[in-house]
Amino acid sequence: RIGRLTVEEVSAWIEARLRHDFKPAELAAHAGLGLRSLQAAFLKHFHTTLTEYLRQRRLEAAHAELLDPSSSKSISEVAQGLQFRHLSRFAQAYRRQFGELPSTTRKLPPRYHAQEKLKSSLKLSQ
Repeated sequence: RIGRLTVEEVSAWIEARLRHDFKPAELAAHAGLGLRSLQAAFLKHFHTTLTEYLRQRRLEAAHAELLDPSSSKSISEVAQGLQFRHLSRFAQAYRRQFGELPSTTRKLPPRYHAQEKLKSSLKLSQ
């Protein structure tokens, strides 16, 4: 448990708000914890900081959206929609996590998109 919530409830709360600019204090209040206790709980349960966990989840959501051939959003629209305000930092973080630039992901052939979309959906559901 993380405060009065299960780990799954905390994950679901975050997933529902990936596109919103929320403060860690909001999650702490929702979980019934102080901010330091929330940060300690993230290290214990997720083995990472809250900030890094949120960045990873948002990058995975961006990756899934860039792999979607039906998406007409530009890379900057995808990034900004997921609260990445600095596009160059988004591109750097994306490259660190996925080994390629967002523009490379966007250019991949449809067959690859289907395989990666399946992998991303499996990751997001964990």
